[in-house]
Amino acid sequence: MPGHREAAHNNRLQRTALRAAAEPLHVGRALPSFITNHTLLSTTKRRDNMRAVFTVQISAVSVDKYPTNEEFLSRIRALGWEDVKVKELSEEDKLKWYEEHAEKLWENMPEIAADERDYVIFYGVLQDNQAKFIITRVTEGQATFRLLHPNLDRLQASTIGMVKKLIESVGNLQPIRISNQRISIYERGYDEIIIQGRVVPNALAEAWRVDKRNILLAIGAFLLTVPTFAGLIWVNSQTNQILGGTLERASTAFLTTFIVSVIGFLQTYLQIRNIKIVDWVVASNSEHTPQQ
Repeated sequence: MPGHREAAHNNRLQRTALRAAAEPLHVGRALPSFITNHTLLSTTKRRDNMRAVFTVQISAVSVDKYPTNEEFLSRIRALGWEDVKVKELSEEDKLKWYEEHAEKLWENMPEIAADERDYVIFYGVLQDNQAKFIITRVTEGQATFRLLHPNLDRLQASTIGMVKKLIESVGNLQPIRISNQRISIYERGYDEIIIQGRVVPNALAEAWRVDKRNILLAIGAFLLTVPTFAGLIWVNSQTNQILGGTLERASTAFLTTFIVSVIGFLQTYLQIRNIKIVDWVVASNSEHTPQQ
């Protein structure tokens, strides 16, 4: 029994180290004192088994009719993710090739994920970070993407790159919607989520959500500027210099606040549009999901 308790204790230490390593580092933040070099080394081995999972919605082409696998995959292949070695194969031979290469990736996944091994419709590798990925389709209206990589940072980068291409509308390619705008990163072989990602498909809506301060300041300043200017025009016509001076200073302050708030909001919007495709947060200890 002591051996079992020690193994369980080491497992808890490794998971704690993994979460601490996954969190963004801040000034003054230190890893827990009980995380030793040995623990971090063993955790690094665990990080070799990360996987990112998300589901996409497949739109119906007509009432009760959805695209076939070949029609859906034409959208995926248009993004350049198909291996050149299988490009000229028939659809039947392609499917066999996908299943053979995907089989290696199912070995250390939980049973709930491995149950989908009979529903593989695509296998590929993203060349920039060498992330391997599988696409499964159990139902007509959805398909699940699983990306795997030995490095957490590269796994996140590959996931962001893939999501960005999927949700963009390029030429005749229609954007694909991520189900619930949610991405989960698991330690492969376990059902525990360590990082959650929220997809940001609309930069303007996200800027509106996160920068309410500048929005409220701009609206308030604008509502005060208009009557102040109207009052200033009226006072000038009455040659009331004291009241006119007060209104002039107030209108200048309101107008300055309005301009500064609008500029601040635009900066937030541009930053989100250029950088923030996925908003990552460290998951809580209790978060589990059947999607793996």
